[in-house]
Amino acid sequence: MAAQTTADEVCKYAYEGNLAVLKLKIQGNNSFSSRKDTSGRAPLHWAASGGHTDIVAYLLELQVPVNDRDEISETLIKHGADVDPTDSVGHTPLHRAASKGNLNIVKLLISNKANLDLRDISGCTPLHLACEDDSGEVAKLLIDNGARTDIRNNDKKTAFELAPRTLKRNLESALDR
Repeated sequence: MAAQTTADEVCKYAYEGNLAVLKLKIQGNNSFSSRKDTSGRAPLHWAASGGHTDIVAYLLELQVPVNDRDEISETLIKHGADVDPTDSVGHTPLHRAASKGNLNIVKLLISNKANLDLRDISGCTPLHLACEDDSGEVAKLLIDNGARTDIRNNDKKTAFELAPRTLKRNLESALDR
């Protein structure tokens, strides 16, 4: 009788970068893709800690839950992940974090020299998205770190022009100080 696979074993394969065996184990039981080991960490955490972007990509393709984004992001950056890659619509991680109001990830990306003024295919910067989605703390942080407020998107609108009235007023008064 074959030994039963454990979550600890699957996490070990993720940390060591053994994609072929990891895939076999997960194909045998898909729940292993996100099952935590005895230390409370999932394969995604271990793959990121080990710097194995191929395994991280595989697990993300399986749509494993990403609950500890801060820790995973820090680990990926520590292992040389590009902070400014773009997706099919020109969004960088900073665009995504700004639009979701994820202040911790925005801080992490800024501290690792993410470009604050990259434009997506609509001409929007992360500041445009933060303003449009009423993420005031993120918008202020971006401005305080040098994000340009004069950039116009493809519709000829600045970030402030996309902001709800109260946020626009608050940001403008903060700039006047």
